[in-house]
Amino acid sequence: MHFHFVALLYFRETVERGSIRQAAEALNVAASAINRQILKLEEQLGCDLFERVSGGMRLTGAGEVFHAYVLRHAQDFERTLSEIEDLRGIRRGHVTICCEEGFAKDFLPRVLRPFHQQFPRVTYKVDVAGLPAVVAAVEDGTADIGIGFEPDFDTDLRRAAEVHVELGAAMAHEHPLAGRANLHLSELVGEALILPDANYDIHDRLNKLMQGAGLKLSRIFETNSFEAMTSLIIAGLGIGLRTRVGISAEIARGEIAFVPIADRAFRSTQVVILTKARRAPPVAAALLCERMAAMFAALAEKKAPGAYGH
Repeated sequence: MHFHFVALLYFRETVERGSIRQAAEALNVAASAINRQILKLEEQLGCDLFERVSGGMRLTGAGEVFHAYVLRHAQDFERTLSEIEDLRGIRRGHVTICCEEGFAKDFLPRVLRPFHQQFPRVTYKVDVAGLPAVVAAVEDGTADIGIGFEPDFDTDLRRAAEVHVELGAAMAHEHPLAGRANLHLSELVGEALILPDANYDIHDRLNKLMQGAGLKLSRIFETNSFEAMTSLIIAGLGIGLRTRVGISAEIARGEIAFVPIADRAFRSTQVVILTKARRAPPVAAALLCERMAAMFAALAEKKAPGAYGH
């Protein structure tokens, strides 16, 4: 069964707006045109998609099922349009990126600035989430590109690029340990620590390492936000165990000192760029992914300004 794209567009907008009138205003078309297309869909499907209620439109059970179908196929249609437009030389498109918090702060601006200058008609959506949500967004097609620390669980996603980044102790510049070339974890016993919570691989790795060594660290703060961790570190409330991702500007300004960890089992972690394995991304997303991979390679070789180290 085939459906006219305009009818699907009108249907989706009506669902999102809650009424034909508001959908018509948003799309700048006549309300009668939207109503006519919805009636055609209902006739084609042989069932009512909406209940006409006071003040708007409410999906029926069949309407809910059809709405899910429309959302799935809308993503594929928009990707197809992006590729066709690129082939026509229009150089436009849309890229959805889902990444962990630190990457949105310093990595994305560095890679997107030159890309946007070259392709000013490409638009973007950036979602910030924890690693499980990043992986899920790429798996279900909500995001074209995912960026995060190495997943500690199985996934069928393609690793478009990966790089090892240095783990270290981040602290206020006036901290007594700030001038050290490196630190062993055993030297942090008794120090007030600010740690990522169980949403992050660093948390589990640190727990296992400490248990194996018979050491106990003082966890003063645990947080699922690297931005919160950064603020707490600058305030002098403790030492954060993390990578340079998301704090390169603070390090450059002298607000934070970053001292690498010397323990072999906790020297680094891996950052990955994830894409769908069995489906080619839109042209704009594929090209952006290549640029990201090139920057990752430069970071790994410490050729880029503000490299994260490895």
